[in-house]
Amino acid sequence: MVDKIKALLITASIAVLFSLFASYLVSEIYDQPEYDQFCHPFGPQKEPVSKAACNATGGHWQGHPSQRCLGLCSYHLNISASDCAQVGGSGSCDLHEVLYQDECLSRQGSWSSQGFCTDQGYCEQDFVCRTSYEDTNQHYRRNVFLTGVPLGVIAIFAGMLLTIPVIGSGFIAGGIITVLVSSLPYWGDLGKWLRIMLLFISLLILLAISYKKFK
Repeated sequence: MVDKIKALLITASIAVLFSLFASYLVSEIYDQPEYDQFCHPFGPQKEPVSKAACNATGGHWQGHPSQRCLGLCSYHLNISASDCAQVGGSGSCDLHEVLYQDECLSRQGSWSSQGFCTDQGYCEQDFVCRTSYEDTNQHYRRNVFLTGVPLGVIAIFAGMLLTIPVIGSGFIAGGIITVLVSSLPYWGDLGKWLRIMLLFISLLILLAISYKKFK
């Protein structure tokens, strides 16, 4: 029983150490991109309020092509003369304010444009730099996949060839962990048929391992 526990611990240790070695090797070969390397904090600066200003700052405007314009709105309130004076009205409480057209119409007023319009929407200020970061990060995940998966497969086949069961099982387990760790970040970027092929190949490898070890 003690010998079995020792063998299990050795196998687990080899698996963990190999997967750590593979991950560290890949991290030394490729530098993982950081978001701050591409997009610097924007700070308290004023956010662009128009599509043209947004594009000029390297952003991307999200919204409708229509604009919202300010204009002079004349409308009437049915309030007392004293209340009318407090809100700056005149006569029977006729008011004149600079409002957006929709606000003026909601008050049943007449509106005339003053020529100041803003685009409806908001500005993604980090659009350009974020796109650059995402493209670079995708290349990094691909490189990790193309390097880590072969390392894991080599470890699996090496473990199948080793005649010492404890060491062989450790390399097989470490190879499987390395393949999984290297594949998962890039899995969503793979095409449908490529994912199917990888799963099929993985199944064949597991069947070969099972036949080799337990026949």
